[in-house]
Amino acid sequence: MKKYKYCDADIADDILNNLDEARELIEQAETDKLIGDNYAKMLYEDFNNMKDRNELPIKANILIVDDDEAIRGVLKAMVSKLGHDTEVAENGISALEQMEAAPPDLVLLDINMPEMDGNMVMDCMRANEKLCLIPVIIITAVDDESNAIKNIEKGVIDYLPKPFNLKLLTARITSCLEKKQLVEWKRDIQL
Repeated sequence: MKKYKYCDADIADDILNNLDEARELIEQAETDKLIGDNYAKMLYEDFNNMKDRNELPIKANILIVDDDEAIRGVLKAMVSKLGHDTEVAENGISALEQMEAAPPDLVLLDINMPEMDGNMVMDCMRANEKLCLIPVIIITAVDDESNAIKNIEKGVIDYLPKPFNLKLLTARITSCLEKKQLVEWKRDIQL
């Protein structure tokens, strides 16, 4: 597990619950050159411009799966600011265990991870009756068209390259959750 001087693993969740400290995390990532200067500045500006959502029509539980602590932190802060509940996993094995215990409404999934990569997570999810209908948005640095096609065929809702744009990701999360709510509503009516 990666450890950064600004975000010790033992206190990462506490830090990320405070949005001001999440801004500091992004600034520190830029300072430490963990992510590119321009990308860090874009994330910081987008994060500051996001509107707080106090009354969401849809409040969801979103699982963030990425082995990079800085990316997990940025995604967790952004999703929390949108008003959703978040869980994080640093690899595919941990993600599947968490999904089995409490299935989330949406998964944000990286491809390149140790122990079990995102492709294997998708295979396991699709083979599991309890997890097969959970929507997944892949956010990855893997710029491989065949990998994107393969995962979309497996049922991935969207495939976003890193570095990702927070505004675009926000729109895709909202759209995905609205579609999920509509499908569940239609299913309930038919029952």
